[in-house]
Amino acid sequence: MTRSTMAFGAAILAMALAACASTPPKAPPAAEATAPRADLSATSWRLETLDGAPPVDGSSPTLAFGTDGRVSGTTGCNRYFGAYSAETGFGQMGSTRMACPGPLMQQERTFFDIFRGASNVMIDSDNLLVVTGTDGRRAVFAAASTGS
Repeated sequence: MTRSTMAFGAAILAMALAACASTPPKAPPAAEATAPRADLSATSWRLETLDGAPPVDGSSPTLAFGTDGRVSGTTGCNRYFGAYSAETGFGQMGSTRMACPGPLMQQERTFFDIFRGASNVMIDSDNLLVVTGTDGRRAVFAAASTGS
């Protein structure tokens, strides 16, 4: 084998290896980046829609943010409590365990599914609080009146 044949073979091998090299993943476009979570200390909200549907008739799901990083409210069936921070979102949640009619139990399951690992929490241009679950489903809340 001549030197030129070996150089040609080495060049072909180098090109083949370069073609097989993996490329680093691209960063998502700015429009797809997750919006920063809102600072919601000392605010209270009532559910407007859950996965696109209004709350079950006669139920009034709520969400309240304390000044201590805690959240609480009702799913329309059970009361719940947990943690929230603008940096990390919702933490572990707990709730009472009353049995309710089927539609209220389904509403509660959907509510907790959305909040479990919520991917985005923001106040939109209509001043509605939007909580988006990892699967894209949303819980939309309006500010609760203070009723003074």
